[in-house]
Amino acid sequence: MLESGNVGIGTASPDTTLDVAGSINNGTYAINNGYMANRSLSIGDHALNYGGGNGWNSNTAGLMMECLNNTEIAIHDSGTRVASFMYFEGGSTNRFTIGRNMGWGGISTLALNGNVGIGTTSPAYKLDVNGDARIDRTYTLVDNIVAQQVVSSTTQTVEFTGLDLAGDGGTYKIVISMKNATNNNPSMSMYINNVTTSSSYYRKISQHTGGTSLSTSSNEHLFTMGRLSEHHHEFILTRHAKSGYPICTGTGMFHTGTTKHHDYVQGWDLHAWVYYGNVNVTNLKFDTYPYSGISAGSVFTIYKYV
Repeated sequence: MLESGNVGIGTASPDTTLDVAGSINNGTYAINNGYMANRSLSIGDHALNYGGGNGWNSNTAGLMMECLNNTEIAIHDSGTRVASFMYFEGGSTNRFTIGRNMGWGGISTLALNGNVGIGTTSPAYKLDVNGDARIDRTYTLVDNIVAQQVVSSTTQTVEFTGLDLAGDGGTYKIVISMKNATNNNPSMSMYINNVTTSSSYYRKISQHTGGTSLSTSSNEHLFTMGRLSEHHHEFILTRHAKSGYPICTGTGMFHTGTTKHHDYVQGWDLHAWVYYGNVNVTNLKFDTYPYSGISAGSVFTIYKYV
């Protein structure tokens, strides 16, 4: 203790009223077992719980910060900046701000692990909002790949097993980039959960060449393939909100060369595709029966559309 009234613990030259050169231990485990660095702080008892109640009580919180209205927790990183970890404005404002600008710029990144819930205490997704949401800026939906197959040799079938449409958010985007390996015109079929009965399906499609033709049929076909042609298609697969039927829409094109003449470039629109069954999609099979029409290098990708 100096004549100035400063008290030093672990130092002979205290600079403040209480200057501790070491760890402050009001805990029962970490510092006692050598898990805390010099000048760190431990509070609490590893055999007790704190807080979680309502109103003032005998165990209101594990750490209490008191103020008139506002208070802040800040971090100083060795002369680079002072960063606000949390700023609380009380009174009628009643607001927390994380990472506010204290003169060194606001926090550039906030990384959260796990699910985040707004209006819910049990979020089931990375961001789960129970209530209305507003976004007044341009945003991008991130596509997460659920499964992908790159065809190594000419084949008739590409099959995906172990899917979980419901568990993956309820909507898949299916992207097909392929070439017809044959000089025939097979149809690309899509089967749900290995059901191959054509009457279990319905589709309505438009073909755009020199004109437009519309066709409907009770089958599982997505599109008809041009001879030796290159195809690029995108489909959205989801389930009807009331019936639970898997439904699909999409668009695409194929071409047999570089010319834009309508005989060589054709477009397709899948207006409706339905499987008559209230089922979760766990298996998708793409098939070009009776031909092996899927050439090597073709890519089939299923995205979780979020």
